Amino acid sequence: MSVGAVVVSHNSADDLPTCLESLLGAVGLERVTVVDNVSQDRSREVVRSFDDRRVALVEEEVNSGFAGGCNRGFREVDSEIEYIAFLNPDVVVRPDCLETAAEALAQDADLAAVAPLLMRSDGTTVDTVGQVLKGWTLEVEDRGYGYPPTPELKKPTDVLSACGALAVFRRQALHSVADAHGPWAQHFFCFWEDFELGWRLHNSGWRIRTCPEAVANHRRGGGAASGDGPLRWRRTPELEACILTNRWMT
Repeated sequence: MSVGAVVVSHNSADDLPTCLESLLGAVGLERVTVVDNVSQDRSREVVRSFDDRRVALVEEEVNSGFAGGCNRGFREVDSEIEYIAFLNPDVVVRPDCLETAAEALAQDADLAAVAPLLMRSDGTTVDTVGQVLKGWTLEVEDRGYGYPPTPELKKPTDVLSACGALAVFRRQALHSVADAHGPWAQHFFCFWEDFELGWRLHNSGWRIRTCPEAVANHRRGGGAASGDGPLRWRRTPELEACILTNRWMT
């Protein structure tokens, strides 16, 4: 069962080697497309150093953000590949992660996507296993965020969206909600684009489900300066503005 992967990179030279090595070791991986959004570090050289026919580099001339990079990658993935994983470069997939996610999609034709179980780098703390909307504050809630995995989180369940750090989609579902740019909301640039896509898929009659058997690790914190304290304190004002405006657009 073949899977294509799209990795959106921006100054990700430190993360890309481990990310790509894990993808190339994943069962069922057919193609990896790295969309580089005008990196100023060695990101492009890192990708070129992988001597593997499955790795392709797309060098963008304008930084169109995570959403734009996902759309570009979606257009580049071979049309015969039915299942497409989108992920951040700070994600490391386990060998059976993509195959397990694709099998879950193959077994349920109503599923547009599955949300794998993403663990933090420590391997004991949950980063996310699907996203829902908080009723009172209208904010995205990553299920399990910051806690150890519980029996409840290990049960597959329907959710509103899958975190864009790693989500595996059915190509047909993405085509059904795509515009001229692609399925992702190009004007969002970054943040909330994963939740907005999940919402549109639901409105079009699709479902999204967690797939806790598909496991990966996520460092989290891309775009934030190193240090302690909440990520919002360490992001640039431009990124924080994306979070605020995209929340209300959604």
